Amino acid sequence: MRMKLRLVKDWPDWWRWHSTKALVLLGLLPTIWLEMPPDLKSMIPSHWLQVASFVVMLLGMLSRITRQKAPPGSVASTETENSNNSSQH
Repeated sequence: MRMKLRLVKDWPDWWRWHSTKALVLLGLLPTIWLEMPPDLKSMIPSHWLQVASFVVMLLGMLSRITRQKAPPGSVASTETENSNNSSQH
C-alpha cells in the first residue's frame, strides 16, 4: 500500500503552530547542550537535559491537540468565518 502525502489546508502557517515550535526546540536541545561551555555545563545537572526534553515533548503533544486561534487572513480563519456565517443564516 502506498501512502500519498497530503498537506493540511493551513500549511503556510506551519511556523505559527506551537507543536512545530516544540519539535524544533526538542531537536535543538542536544545541540545547545553540546555547544555550552564546560564551566556552564558543570553548573547544570546532566539529567536536566532529559527532564527538559520530556517537558518540551509533553508540551508539544498537548499543543498538538489544543485548538489554536488562527491568524487573521489565514486559510483556517477564513474557513472558520465562512462556517460561522453560514450557520447563522
